[in-house]
Amino acid sequence: MSDQPKTALSDDELARRRVAAQEIEWLRDVEAAARHLDHLLSDGAPGLPRPTELLRQLDARLHSLSGSLGQHQTARQRPRQTTSDRWSAERLRAYVCIDETGLSKGNDPVAPYFATAAVIIRAEEMPLIDAAVNGWQRKHFGRERYIHELDVRKGTGAFHFDGDRSRRDAALRELADMLRDLPFYVTCVVIDKDRFRAAHPTSIVDGVLPTRLYPLAVHMMLERVVHCLWNLGDRKGDLEAEGVGEVEDAHLQRAVANLKLTGTRFQSERWFRYQLADHVTFHGKVHNRAGLQLADWVVKPCADAARAARTPALRTPENTVGHAMWEVVREHLWDGEQARKDTFGLKVYPGLSPEERLWLFPEADIWSLADWEPKKAQGPRENASRDP
Repeated sequence: MSDQPKTALSDDELARRRVAAQEIEWLRDVEAAARHLDHLLSDGAPGLPRPTELLRQLDARLHSLSGSLGQHQTARQRPRQTTSDRWSAERLRAYVCIDETGLSKGNDPVAPYFATAAVIIRAEEMPLIDAAVNGWQRKHFGRERYIHELDVRKGTGAFHFDGDRSRRDAALRELADMLRDLPFYVTCVVIDKDRFRAAHPTSIVDGVLPTRLYPLAVHMMLERVVHCLWNLGDRKGDLEAEGVGEVEDAHLQRAVANLKLTGTRFQSERWFRYQLADHVTFHGKVHNRAGLQLADWVVKPCADAARAARTPALRTPENTVGHAMWEVVREHLWDGEQARKDTFGLKVYPGLSPEERLWLFPEADIWSLADWEPKKAQGPRENASRDP
């Protein structure tokens, strides 16, 4: 972020930019629907006309509008991928550990949101994560065991310590210190269910986005994950999640598969196929996976902070950070290498107002547009090229 003071814009210029930004968002929805149609036609009806000219005109219009805002929109970049690339053992890897909080169906006045988060860990740093998490578990609980975030927050279960508040406070302090120092990144999507229903009574957001909250959250989260993986040195992400149930696990697998077939407005389907492993691996709490333990610890503080941003009455240290974790987690949010944790790290849908966003991220340059172009991210460029 630049330290230079911003030049004040006239009311007319601000109005023009708002209109242009609204048109860009609408055109991106149209573009996503057109790309989805193009995929369906190529897959099932290759003899029918393709929307090639429409996509070309959309790209030109988006480029023109974004250029008028000081940023240029280009066609979605796609990696050059060969069969040998897909199976290459030489490619850098990262763990992508997924967890969620809240109910994706029905009403819950206590937690009126649904959130899903991914913790991204470079493969070579996983031994450090394992050693730190398991060491903390052994020190405070006598053995390596999964410690649920709910117990940490409420002082229940293993975190009750037979009512010994001093032991509980010491374990919490060391947990916060450990998380602060460990090398990992977080992307999280929080869906405000009340505002979602008000904005989309039929659950239809546009012609492409999923209508169910769980795949919708996964859709938004993983487009941020692949952006992060590319920036961390063009890594392949090994996906893992806690097994919840056969149906729920199947929904996650399908959500990932759909992204690899259709992509999103910001990331092409080939980026997802290139950056993500073939499937999600599921584990139980009994396996005590350190990455999944981190994911469980970070998702609730993100959701609580988003809720507090919506509700000023909740903006107290106790309610905002849950068990004093939000300030720690916020430091690990992925910022897209653009100091934009409010865009790439924590996504709240429907979107936050400027005041709400600045409360969460007072340092964020919320007045500028973030660049989703993977090819412009730091990292190897040789693996990316536009499709002919």
